[in-house]
Amino acid sequence: MKEIWACLMDADVQKIGLCGMGGIGETTIMKVVHNQLLKGTEKFDFVIWITVSKELNIIKLQDRIARAMEKALREDEDKTLRAVIICEMLSRKGKVPTLSKEDAWLLFSEKVGQDVANHSDLSPIVKSVAEECDGLPLAIVTIASSMKGVLNIHEWRNALHELNRHVKSVNGMDEKVFQQLQFIYDRLEDEKLKHCFLCCALYPEDCEMDIDELIQLWVAEGLVEEMGSMQREIDKGHAVLNKLKNSCLIENVSSY
Repeated sequence: MKEIWACLMDADVQKIGLCGMGGIGETTIMKVVHNQLLKGTEKFDFVIWITVSKELNIIKLQDRIARAMEKALREDEDKTLRAVIICEMLSRKGKVPTLSKEDAWLLFSEKVGQDVANHSDLSPIVKSVAEECDGLPLAIVTIASSMKGVLNIHEWRNALHELNRHVKSVNGMDEKVFQQLQFIYDRLEDEKLKHCFLCCALYPEDCEMDIDELIQLWVAEGLVEEMGSMQREIDKGHAVLNKLKNSCLIENVSSY
């Protein structure tokens, strides 16, 4: 964070690229930087937050950036010319490191609960599960949250087995993070809860989902059981939503 901020304040640095493995926290860091810039600095005329999805549409992306800067691009200009008008290729990159072993354990302990982390019979295997997260904040938070309050050693042994089984079946860190999330998904209580989560895939990547709309979709699809009144079904939908939030499979969004 300090290094990024120093680069932003350095007049000789024109562009910064931040990269790292999936789940390591690049987006979180940039949210902090972005929100800090919004609080006020005379160095920048514009502070813009733009999300680039995997299904990239260059023209739409360029238009969004231009609108945020209160500019307009001609529709008849080609992508290359438009790109030159907006920006050049990134000229500087920074890589986000994984958490140290000590910091990773502190975060895992916080999320799983001290009663679990400090349990004399469980501590060794809990630490082994924490090490499977490879210092990735996203993996630590999701896996620890899913095992919060679990004091049964058999469940912990099974968790370690499941993580080892998933990890050994894939190659590459990004796929490993995906498989760690698969572990969380598999721990959801029932099939309807899983289907409620999968409904979120109907929305575009990085889309801000309207809560009322999402719950109405669940009700319409029969994923929330009939309870005699619409209000009860909506209340049940919010309970389902909170379970998914607590599992760290979905999260609240902030206004940028």
